[in-house]
Amino acid sequence: MAKIAGVDGCRGGWVVAIADGWPPVSQIKVQVRGTFREVLEVTKECEAIAIDIPIGLPGRRIIPQWPGSFYRWPRLCDLMARDLLGPKGKSRVFLAPPRQTLNATDPRSFQQLHLETTGMKASLPVWGILSKIREVDSYMSPGLQDRVFEFYPELVWMDLLQPITHTRIDTCAPSHRKTLVSKHTREGIEVRLGLLKNTGLSIEFQWLTIWKKWLTKSSPFRLISVELDDLLDALAGLKAANDFLEYQMSRMKGKRLNNSEQEAADAPNEHIGSGDIERDDGLYFEGFRSIPRIPHADPPKDPKGLRMEIWY
Repeated sequence: MAKIAGVDGCRGGWVVAIADGWPPVSQIKVQVRGTFREVLEVTKECEAIAIDIPIGLPGRRIIPQWPGSFYRWPRLCDLMARDLLGPKGKSRVFLAPPRQTLNATDPRSFQQLHLETTGMKASLPVWGILSKIREVDSYMSPGLQDRVFEFYPELVWMDLLQPITHTRIDTCAPSHRKTLVSKHTREGIEVRLGLLKNTGLSIEFQWLTIWKKWLTKSSPFRLISVELDDLLDALAGLKAANDFLEYQMSRMKGKRLNNSEQEAADAPNEHIGSGDIERDDGLYFEGFRSIPRIPHADPPKDPKGLRMEIWY
């Protein structure tokens, strides 16, 4: 069975959850790492790794010589995520900073570069994760992105609560959706654990508290602190990793079928149903399920060739 991983940032490092599929057959392994390089090392046997950090960084707000949404700030996926999350989406989704800000050495220079590049200052929390964004970007490549990809936990929780529907390419259901209690409260954590239980993953609240104490106490890295919501979001990453892996496997299956069955490849793909692979517009994959990604088809790429997309 394929191994998958969910990764969420914590104060001073990363929380890594590793499982053998979804729902896991055996016990989930949870650990903390100090650097992204170490995250890659401990997840080297995983076939899908969901990480809650921007991958694929935009450029200036307006660049006339680049068509469409390619290399443009803000990222389309960030705007779509905000819309999906409704009225509170703006405060819950920080716009990924442009690549030009990665060289900033302090908050003041960061805001200056952000202002010069986009015409706007960034939300204060963005500076707090810039070092992680820079670190991840230094390792990422288009090839690695086929295994290590960006996800957003709040979209995972929303999809588990009320499945996100897609009416056509790059559009989502209206933003008036059900809302969840804050994951910084016990009630909010319990609700999310209940959503995981509905998918077959049963974890009690006390296990999160045990993990939190053990990881923080036993961590060999100084200044690392693990919170309950860090653990919760790493678990959400496992669900996103499984969906990503299923999609990748469906695409590979579709390519094999197309190579071996020329008639099927040439035939109009007008009917979608159980067992179909991917429609030409990229909206569905095997099993008549919407691709859990925004944008849903042809995500724009940054100058490094990294896709600017968010999975859930």
